[in-house]
Amino acid sequence: MSEARSQSSLQWLLMIAGVIGIPAIFLQFTMDTSPWRASVDVDYGLWKIALPTFFPIPVVIGLLRLLITKKLSLPERLVAYFMSMMSVVVTLTIYTKDNGWPAGTNDWFGFVLPLITIGLGVFILVSTRRDAMLQPYRAIMSMQIAYVANALLCLGAFFGQWQIGAYFSLVTVIVYLTQIIMVLRNNSDNSDL
Repeated sequence: MSEARSQSSLQWLLMIAGVIGIPAIFLQFTMDTSPWRASVDVDYGLWKIALPTFFPIPVVIGLLRLLITKKLSLPERLVAYFMSMMSVVVTLTIYTKDNGWPAGTNDWFGFVLPLITIGLGVFILVSTRRDAMLQPYRAIMSMQIAYVANALLCLGAFFGQWQIGAYFSLVTVIVYLTQIIMVLRNNSDNSDL
């Protein structure tokens, strides 16, 4: 019972820490531009990679609902999966542009890590699809995975030019990865019983 309570407390703490992704939307990420500005100013041409930065809002709402009610409705889960799928498609369209191959190590990290994140994310979501204990969290996890993949793409692409919003996004990535690992590990421990 005590372990379940500490897991719940840690989930609340991580949900609160994940709120840092919301101000990141409005803070300057790079080149004095925020994701908000890039998403509404079509002249920048960055709206495709800016839109997934809005995921912390539905992630926090979904986690709050899940922590309070212990469930998400089918329509809520379907909307989360749809938004995640669209975000992954948008992120992958960046790879269809002929910008040449990455030049340096940082460019390679920014090029490869999002693809690995998407691949691992799809594997995790598919391999846990029949797990009843993970069912409500999988929809949130799909949004977190889509956010992490896009954030890694942006962080890698603009490495060395980061501003405060990029650091907030990095913290959000760390929080989401911690939460995903914790939920999967906790679920694995419970399935061994």
